[in-house]
Amino acid sequence: MLRNAAGWILDLLYPPTCAHCRRVGAAWCETCQRMLDSMPGKNLTRWLTPDLRAVAAHAYDGVMRDAVVAFKFQRATELADSLAGHIAVAIEKAGLGRSAIVPVPSHTARVRWRGYDHTALLAEALADHTGLPYVHALERSVWHGPQVGRDAAERHRAVQGAFVCSADPVPAAAILVDDVVTTGATMIACADTLRAAGAASVVCAAVCFA
Repeated sequence: MLRNAAGWILDLLYPPTCAHCRRVGAAWCETCQRMLDSMPGKNLTRWLTPDLRAVAAHAYDGVMRDAVVAFKFQRATELADSLAGHIAVAIEKAGLGRSAIVPVPSHTARVRWRGYDHTALLAEALADHTGLPYVHALERSVWHGPQVGRDAAERHRAVQGAFVCSADPVPAAAILVDDVVTTGATMIACADTLRAAGAASVVCAAVCFA
């Protein structure tokens, strides 16, 4: 609450600029919004482990990178629908089937700091696009700081035991949703938690691969 109020005051004193074109007035301007909406979604695939597949709509660069940054860090929550639309295309092209949409959870401290739960917003919008059920099945119990700057081994250590399953019943088939997949450490830890709780099928989907 306090962070949100402070954010609005800062916006008045220092008007936001578009994360892509730097035009003053909004974290994401209408021109860049039209560009984002017109970009064709792709079907990029990675195997995070031999039995855990991930798909994404784009590489993490250019307009898509700037859109994710604006959505995640600059309170451009209106971008959730557009970004989810790109994930929906990747899911359809990959033929992932009927599964519950499950967000990769943020720790409550990060949600308070940001002022909103960006992965939950993204997953809810994806559920609207696909008609698949949304299930907030996971919680993050510990957080050891941002993953940025860590190598793959450090990222994996930072998320070991970090998630718990909070759904009852656990969805039998789940699509884990996040904004960006880098090494896949977080997705793998979440998938392991869901499987340990009884999920039979878990795949991953994101806006971008970094």
